[in-house]
Amino acid sequence: MAIGRVGSLRAKAMCLVLAAMFASAAYPARANFDVYSALAGQAPAADMHLNSTELIGGIVSCISEGLLREPIQTLQDFGTRYCKRGDKCYPASEYIGDAFAANGLVVEYDYFPHEIYTLRNVIGIKPGNSMPDTTVIICAHYDSYSSDAWTDAPGADDDASGTAAVMAAAEILSDYSFN
Repeated sequence: MAIGRVGSLRAKAMCLVLAAMFASAAYPARANFDVYSALAGQAPAADMHLNSTELIGGIVSCISEGLLREPIQTLQDFGTRYCKRGDKCYPASEYIGDAFAANGLVVEYDYFPHEIYTLRNVIGIKPGNSMPDTTVIICAHYDSYSSDAWTDAPGADDDASGTAAVMAAAEILSDYSFN
């Protein structure tokens, strides 16, 4: 999984992208609510700084083995996600896109040519409130590789685990509002 700032979402690799317009350290941004109150279903308290240790600790505490296990297993169950296998990669990308949509993200598919094939990236977008030109990308590639496209390559660590981490980030961060 990679986290970075870029000017373009267009990547020429099979990957999924959670493009969230978060504030960065360069901007004095604030999250719009107290994570503990929000998790407890209470009314939000005063704004917290995005770099608040308490806020980050609350986000990290939402990560669990169960949150990661299901997407890893589901992606492995495709048998292979070899990029030249549209019969496997497209359904895998639909699964990822559906998960993004279920978490309230805007889903886009970025189609691009590779050799004689048309491949696609999955992009989940969570717009910020006041800095729409600021983009933070959290990404992983969702395809897997084997020496033969017809050989199973379930790819738990190539890169179902990274993809599951991006999907978990989408689920957890969808509950937050960012500048």
